[in-house]
Amino acid sequence: MLRGNTGCEECTRTQRHKSGTLEGGALVLADKRICLIDKFDKMNDQDRVSIHDAMEQQSISISIASIITSLHARCSDIVAVNPIEGRYDSSKTFSQKVKLIGPIVSRFDILCAVKDVVEPIADEMLAEFVIDTHFKS
Repeated sequence: MLRGNTGCEECTRTQRHKSGTLEGGALVLADKRICLIDKFDKMNDQDRVSIHDAMEQQSISISIASIITSLHARCSDIVAVNPIEGRYDSSKTFSQKVKLIGPIVSRFDILCAVKDVVEPIADEMLAEFVIDTHFKS
């Protein structure tokens, strides 16, 4: 699972040898598999555009540090986003609830909402269980 930056590609240059290395990011590493991305709504615009292109083309083209190549990114993507105000509002449409633009949303076949219904007693019991579990270990 990937959290935060997608790292569609990473290119570094070593000082001593002045040679470039290329490491595949999450979508490249997930080729022919499933890529899970958390906090998709917090991602910077450049990474979001890269992911949109990769989802559309099923590959990532790279031309950086004297390396020119195309890497496969034929993966299924499952992403998680948080509601804009931190709480799910059933009276709003999906587009009003999350900070995603239409073109990227259209790349997904299924859109699901997972709601955390506030139940004070059950929530407190769960919180106590989690805290007790951590104190015992």
